[in-house]
Amino acid sequence: VGHGTFTVEADKAALAPCLRALIEARKALALAQGEMDIYRTLHAATSWLLDGCDADTPDERADYRSIRDSQARDYEIQERHMARHRQATPDLYLRLLAGLATPHLGFPIDRLDHSLQTATRALRDGRDELYVFAALFHDVGDAVAPANHPEAGAAMLRPYVTDDLYWMVRHHGSFQGYYYWHFLGRDRDAREKYRGHRLFGFTAEFCELYDQAAFDRDYRSLTLADFEPLVRQVMSRPRNFVPD
Repeated sequence: VGHGTFTVEADKAALAPCLRALIEARKALALAQGEMDIYRTLHAATSWLLDGCDADTPDERADYRSIRDSQARDYEIQERHMARHRQATPDLYLRLLAGLATPHLGFPIDRLDHSLQTATRALRDGRDELYVFAALFHDVGDAVAPANHPEAGAAMLRPYVTDDLYWMVRHHGSFQGYYYWHFLGRDRDAREKYRGHRLFGFTAEFCELYDQAAFDRDYRSLTLADFEPLVRQVMSRPRNFVPD
């Protein structure tokens, strides 16, 4: 400052990348040091701290009428909006998971508690963060597609987990059915069609050790807030971008 024309708007736009980087670095340090109060405060305040720092305005939009007529600048505009939109994706996933708390649908514990218990058991068993992430969200598809929740949930997790974990979540419904489908007049051995697949044992183990066991009212699970840093950490670095 002191040379040339000074405006608050111009300086905000110029400083935005530095400010954003500083916030993210301090959040990462807070995560590493277990300073969860600082992490949550910074995360909650990020939008306020960066308010007005973006060079484009919220109303800036592409102006093509068909994709055939679009230009490179249109996608620069859209990508700026999409970048901010993607930053909010963990909040969306966490809200969907939190929504499984009601209704309880007659289960011994509600579906959020089941998800938390599944993930807590996996974490305490020494599973890595991607496995715990998959365990936490294995039933999240129930929030949007109850009739097909394994496939819907797996599609939501696919950008963030390994191919093995994607397959596990995608097919866990049939493997979980081994424990109760016969009570409903369905084939409890439906999972046998996957016998011989290299991930049969991997998925059967998930259901045996964590999924089917996670309905204990007396089990002390971690809270959704406890898992939030792990969720944000995993979703900050997508592994797979699915073009189809």
